[in-house]
Parts: sequence; structure tokens; C-alpha cells
Amino acid sequence: MASKNKILEVIGAIKTIYPYYAKETNVELLVNMWQILFADYADKELEIAFMMCLKICKTPPTPADIIEQINDLQRADAPTDEELWNSFTEYLKEARRYVYNFGYTMTESNGKTQGQNAREKFHSLWESMPEDIKQFVGGEGEMIRIARADDDELKFERNRFFKSIPTIHKRKELKEMRNMIEARSDLPKQQKICAETSHSN
Repeated sequence: MASKNKILEVIGAIKTIYPYYAKETNVELLVNMWQILFADYADKELEIAFMMCLKICKTPPTPADIIEQINDLQRADAPTDEELWNSFTEYLKEARRYVYNFGYTMTESNGKTQGQNAREKFHSLWESMPEDIKQFVGGEGEMIRIARADDDELKFERNRFFKSIPTIHKRKELKEMRNMIEARSDLPKQQKICAETSHSN
């Protein structure tokens, strides 16, 4: 969570560069609102993103500007779409081995058939896969289908992957943002305070 001191430091820097920034705004309310918005971010993330905003923003940086820079920095550390596809193909190779054994009925040392053990290993593999890849595939049944695909079908899946993955990334970001907002139980209270302050003026 971004500390109050760091937020005061950032707002102070903005007011130094832009003297008229939030000139008639209650600073305490402003800081409280920023604390809510940056509750899921560390001081260092806020500081670095703010410095980046100062280099590119032509107007006083808003929380939205800063959060956008934080998200860009986080994406820079995430696997590229090409790296995700390469990872997916490795999962497919392993999945094929298990799918191939689904129909085997010979009992193994644990008392289960080869097919049963293969299905359990396949399920564990599915559970271990990155959420973005699982969202693309859609389910274990679809994973089985793709694992059985020939080269031409895999080319189609590759094209579908690169068309779908940007939307999947965006949907993930929106879901995380929604969850963050819903988790901020004091946001409605803060909005009410701001509204009452505005009406009293």
C-alpha cells in the first residue's frame, strides 16, 4: 500500500510544478482519495510511475495517468505473447503424452489404470497452466482437442491465439481493477464525504 507520506510527497511535487493544481481542493480529502486509489501499489511503484508521468504528461499527472504507467511497467516484466505461445506449445507436448494413454487399461502399481493415472496427470497439468493460457483454451476438454490437433490445425490455433490474447489481457486487467475497487470498502464513504463537502460549498 502506498503510504500517506509518499502520496503527500507526490502531490507536493505536482503542486510545485503546477502551482494551481487542486488549489481549492481540500488536501486531506485529496490525500485520502489517493490512498484509496493506490492501496494496491507500493511506494516505489508510485514513485517510479510518477517520475515517468512527469516526463510524458503535458498536464498535471492524474491517478489514472500514474496507474497506467504502473500497468505498463508490470506488463514489461510479463511474458510476451510469443513467449506465452511457446509456453503453451510445451504444455501441449506434455498433454499429448497423457492424452495418448487415456484409453490404456493396464493396472499400475498404485492400483489405477494407465488411463486413470494419465487423466489425473493431465488435470494437474491443466491446473498448473498460466491463467491467460487457460482463458484462451477454455477448458480441459478443449485442451484435449488441441492436444490431438495436427500441424494444420495447430497453425489455425496459433492465429486464433494471437488474435485472442490481447483481449484476454485486457479483460484480466479490468477484472483486477474491478476487484480492487470492490475491495475498497471505504470508497463509498469517501465519495459521500466529498459530495457533502462539495454541497456545503
